[in-house]
Amino acid sequence: MQNRLGGKWDQKGERKDPKDLIWGIKAEAVSPLLLFSPPSFSYLSQPESKMETPLEEALGVMVETFYKYSAKEGDRYKLNKTEMKELLLAEMPNFVKGKINERGFEFLMEKLDDNEDEELDFQEYAVFLALTASLCYEFFQECADESNRKL
Repeated sequence: MQNRLGGKWDQKGERKDPKDLIWGIKAEAVSPLLLFSPPSFSYLSQPESKMETPLEEALGVMVETFYKYSAKEGDRYKLNKTEMKELLLAEMPNFVKGKINERGFEFLMEKLDDNEDEELDFQEYAVFLALTASLCYEFFQECADESNRKL
């Protein structure tokens, strides 16, 4: 049995091949953390179904957003530079303020592109999302610290 993201699982939800990737993360790196069955991601093929929790819904949006842009040209499982720019402008307008700094964008792509193919696969895109979420957390933490100091 194979899920939509390429992971191979037996009927009990256990990994068949430990060298496969799970959600873009090497299985060896996270196997002690996998105390649950893999998600079915059935909502990807059934747009009318809803996720149960906000976090599950957010994960689905991240996957759907990747495929929305990666399928536009070239390899449908990777984001090229044009697709990534379009994603940033359309999906993160408050972060880029309607304009992308070309030098900063090239630096970002270079740092995220682990295999140096000048495109981002889902794993590299997931790193981008994790770093962005971490920066947001730090920003809101600083805002909370500043408002506590004013009291």
